[in-house]
Amino acid sequence: MLIQDVLDVRELALRRVVGTDDQFARAVRWAFATDLTDPSRYIVGGELVVTGMVWRRAPEDSDAFVASVVAAGAVALAAGDEVFGCVPDDVVRACEKYSLPLLAVPSSVAFADVIEAVTSRVTGDRVARLSASLARQHRLLTAVADGRALADLTQETARDTGVTCRIITAVGRSVVSAEPLTTEAVDALVRTAAQGVPCSVVARDTVRSVLPVGSSFGHRATAWYLVVDGDHERMDPQVLDTLAQLASIAALDRVRHDDGARVLRTMADQAADLLVAGAGEHALDRVRQIGVDLTGDVVALAATSDLPIEVLAAVLTDAVRTSVGGAVSVGVTDGDVVIGVVGLPPGGTTTRVADDLTRALGRLGDVVTGSIAVGVGTASEAAALVGCVQSAQHAREVAAASADRIAVRTSADTGSAAVLLSVVPDGLRAAYARRVLGAVIEHDTRTDAGLLDTLRAYLDHDGSWSRTADALHVHVNTVRYRIGRVEALTDRDLGTTEDRTDVFVALAVLGPQPTTL
Repeated sequence: MLIQDVLDVRELALRRVVGTDDQFARAVRWAFATDLTDPSRYIVGGELVVTGMVWRRAPEDSDAFVASVVAAGAVALAAGDEVFGCVPDDVVRACEKYSLPLLAVPSSVAFADVIEAVTSRVTGDRVARLSASLARQHRLLTAVADGRALADLTQETARDTGVTCRIITAVGRSVVSAEPLTTEAVDALVRTAAQGVPCSVVARDTVRSVLPVGSSFGHRATAWYLVVDGDHERMDPQVLDTLAQLASIAALDRVRHDDGARVLRTMADQAADLLVAGAGEHALDRVRQIGVDLTGDVVALAATSDLPIEVLAAVLTDAVRTSVGGAVSVGVTDGDVVIGVVGLPPGGTTTRVADDLTRALGRLGDVVTGSIAVGVGTASEAAALVGCVQSAQHAREVAAASADRIAVRTSADTGSAAVLLSVVPDGLRAAYARRVLGAVIEHDTRTDAGLLDTLRAYLDHDGSWSRTADALHVHVNTVRYRIGRVEALTDRDLGTTEDRTDVFVALAVLGPQPTTL
């Protein structure tokens, strides 16, 4: 009920004394009569205060009375003229001073009638709002059960309320969008929301509000937000109720999709393990089942973080989807490393993916206390996916070594042969490693002689016998013997640059862990 609605009740014959049309459009939540000098302790906000002005002993009392009811949250004052025969000028001036709408109540009208008119109308409005709310909630739930898309329900809510609605995530990915937001607007929304919701954000003279979607018990890095145009603190309660119901439906829709994603996540974990182990063909089968587009170039990602591993996987998935459309394979391997595979859209580049990830993950600066390190591998055809993962792992190591708390690096930042190797088809790389080091690996498998580990250490220490021996905690003659066996098995002279390069490249293909070919 509005103040104007009280004025419009003919039987009361109230008269407007102070107040603009905008002020009389304020909502009234209740009414009560008082003649206390300071009734503020009985006012909770939104009341129409009805008074006979018995409290007025002198003109200066009016200012104190009006100031107290305004400070307590009253929205209007209805003054009876029984005591003074009219509303005194000092009461009028006080109401004008504090912008408090003032109505005059004729002596022929009982205060009880004014209060009854307000309370019955307010009660009726509340019942009507409750009924409408329940009906709307039932309609939305029925729509969800029938499989209606969240975008359709959001658009329908926007039509009902006249408020533009969007749903975004903590990294700024658009889940449902009426129209695109600028990058700067998204930055401001998610960073302000990270401090707590609901909240209002002003950007370029446009006010938007951010409301929570779902429970606040999840990690803030994976939160969803309902973004609406306008200041939520100034919205009609019925509009806010409708928006809250949409947020609840969005939370239900998210749970439904998360349940489906868990099935795909199992396959993504398997793909990640296979890729790290070098089993590219088997990994591709899992990635295809997830729905990743492998017809064009693909990009691999590797990430580590202080975040719980499940949160990191969810955040990386969300962040990647801000850059590329379609399915994404993001799985966990070795307990703390997240491996992702995405298909590049037409015109997409590794640099673009890295830039988008940097911006998206950077929005988590206020909700992530630890570090996030992400490596983006060299774009390649699907046949070279294992190499792409290895280049992503190298880039991740560079990111982890940087001073940035949230760091994204590409294979171009590694500046090593890993970049060149990553684009060679996996089968060709494996065949090369088998041809160069197959006899050494087979010998180690049969005898556990440690030739491969000794070779790695020898090349890592630039061919120094003594430093290699110190690193392996063996006698220098042992190192000489083992390297001699490697040279004999590979038919290569490690004293020459050409042969040493061949062996180095073969080791790079194998990766850091001993393996079988």
